[in-house]
Amino acid sequence: MTALGGAGGPVVAADIGGTTTRVAAVQGGQITRRLERPTPAAAGPEAVTAALLTLLGELDAPGPLGVACTGRVVDGQVSAVNTRTMPGWTAFPLAVRLREALGRFRTQLERLEADLDDPEE
Repeated sequence: MTALGGAGGPVVAADIGGTTTRVAAVQGGQITRRLERPTPAAAGPEAVTAALLTLLGELDAPGPLGVACTGRVVDGQVSAVNTRTMPGWTAFPLAVRLREALGRFRTQLERLEADLDDPEE
């Protein structure tokens, strides 16, 4: 995986989970703002993508976008490991959808053990 944002530049992080989707503005390795909403997983990948885009719009933060998600990621396409949790996610072109919708972002999509939880919680 290639680092986003260079030497401490601003980045936007997103974590699409089976129950919660989180986005965060990150500067110098520190979360400066964080939002989360329930993931509309049962509604399918288009609804989840729309919910993510809404959160990113609310966050309104500059910088490239890094996305961690549940499932397998191959060439920017996501396939659910548990299709009961994330129905419809079979080679879903999430990276393409995000690039088309966000244009200004360089988008990196990975299957990561990402955690945008507030360390204070």
